[in-house]
Amino acid sequence: MQDLLIFWGASEQVCLKWKLDDTAKSGDSDIVTNQGVELNAGYLIKSEEILKADLSCLADMAESKRVSLILSSQDVVASNLDIPNRNPKLMRKAIPFMMEDEVSTSVDSLFYAYKDVDKNIPVSVRGIERDYLESLISQFESAEIKLEQILLEQDLLLAPEEGINILLEESNCSVINHNGQVWNCEPDDFSWLMQKQLADMQEKHSESPEAVNGTVSEESLAIAISLNIYSSVDCSGLIRDLPVGRFAVKTKPIESKESLLMESFSSANIINLMQDEYEPHKGRSELGLFLTKMCTIAAGLFIVFIIFQTSKIITLGEQKEQLDARKMTLYKQAFPTRKVPPSSARAVKNMRDHMKSLGSSSDSSGFLKILESSSQSLTDLDKVHPTNISYDITRNELRLDLIASNLVELDKFADALKSNGHQVERSSETQRGEGFSSRLIIRN
Repeated sequence: MQDLLIFWGASEQVCLKWKLDDTAKSGDSDIVTNQGVELNAGYLIKSEEILKADLSCLADMAESKRVSLILSSQDVVASNLDIPNRNPKLMRKAIPFMMEDEVSTSVDSLFYAYKDVDKNIPVSVRGIERDYLESLISQFESAEIKLEQILLEQDLLLAPEEGINILLEESNCSVINHNGQVWNCEPDDFSWLMQKQLADMQEKHSESPEAVNGTVSEESLAIAISLNIYSSVDCSGLIRDLPVGRFAVKTKPIESKESLLMESFSSANIINLMQDEYEPHKGRSELGLFLTKMCTIAAGLFIVFIIFQTSKIITLGEQKEQLDARKMTLYKQAFPTRKVPPSSARAVKNMRDHMKSLGSSSDSSGFLKILESSSQSLTDLDKVHPTNISYDITRNELRLDLIASNLVELDKFADALKSNGHQVERSSETQRGEGFSSRLIIRN
C-alpha cells in the first residue's frame, strides 16, 4: 500500500501540498505523472498544491493509501527532557510541568506526544495545542479521510553521521545534529545561535579532565564541523554569517522541501502525535466487520428471545398461582368437612381419587346415569334452570331444586322426564318474583 503524505504547512496557510511515496508506485493502479494523478476515468488532480478547503477532493485517493499528515514545526513545541522515572503513566503527568519553561501558553492547553527510545537518551517530546489538533482530526473526518499518523516536519530530517544537517527555507531553518537533536530558528538567527552553541561546547571542554589550567586549546576542538545545507533558495547569506573556519559547508540544492522529506520518510525517526486518546483505531477486514455485525445481530436476537421467554415464564407462573387458588376453592366447596390439603396438587389428587371411587361403585354409577339422562331434558336454561342438586345413594334418587319461568314450563320439564322413563315427584311450587321454585325427586 502506498503512502500519501499531506504537507499541511503552518496553521495560517490556506494551501497544502500532497505527495505519493514513489517506492510503491510501480505496482499501484494509480498513474503518477508530472501532470497529476489519474484517480479514475473521470477525475484528475492536476496540481500537488490545493486549498485546504478542498481537502475532500483527496478522499478517493486516500481511500487506498496510508495517509500521513505532516505539520509545520512552527505550530509544535519540541523539546528533549531528562525524565528519571520512565513509567508511561507518570511520564504523561510529569511532562506538562517540565515543559513550563518551554512554552509561552498554558501547559494544560497542550497535548504532549513523546517517544522513549533508551533510558540513557533524553525523551523527545512534542507539544501541540489540543484545539488545533482536534480541529485537524475533525476536518479530516469531515472529508472522509482516515489519518494513520500526524508527524512533524523536523522529525523527517535524517541525522548525519557527523556534523549538522540544515533544511533552509525562506522563513525557517530546521537543524539536526549527529545526536538526533532537532531545533528551528529564523535564518537570520542561525549564525549567532551556532556561535552560542560553540561557546557552550568550549566551556564543557574546559571543564573536562583533558583541559590544562581550565583552558582548552583551539586544536582540541573540531577544526571544521561538517555542515550540509539542503535548500531550494539562495543560502549565500547564511554561509557568509557563519564563524570563519568553523564549518566545512556543503550545499545540496533540492527541488522542494516536500521532496526531501518524502525521501527520508521511510527511514526517519518519527514521533506520531496521534497518541493516547487520539490514537487511531486499527482497521479491520471486511470479513471481520461482517462477522462482527452478524454477532451483534445474533446477540440482539438472543437478548430479545431471553426477554420474551422470561415474560412467558412470569405470565405462566401467575396463571399457575391463579389455577392453584381455584383448585383449593373447588376442593373446599366439594369437601367442606374435610381438612384442607397442604398443596393444590394434593387437593387435585384427593378429588380424582374420590371421583374414581364414585365411578367404581355400582350404587354411585346410578347417580351419573340419572344425572345424564335428566340433563338431556333441560333444553332451555332461561325457562328452567336448576339451583341445587343432591343424590341419595340408598334410595337411588336425584333431588333437583329448580326455578321455572312459569308453571307451564315446569310441567313441560316434568313431562319430559317421565317420557324418558323416570319417576318424578313434585313438591309444592312457590312463587319467587316472576318465576316459580320447586323440588323434583327423580328415580329410574
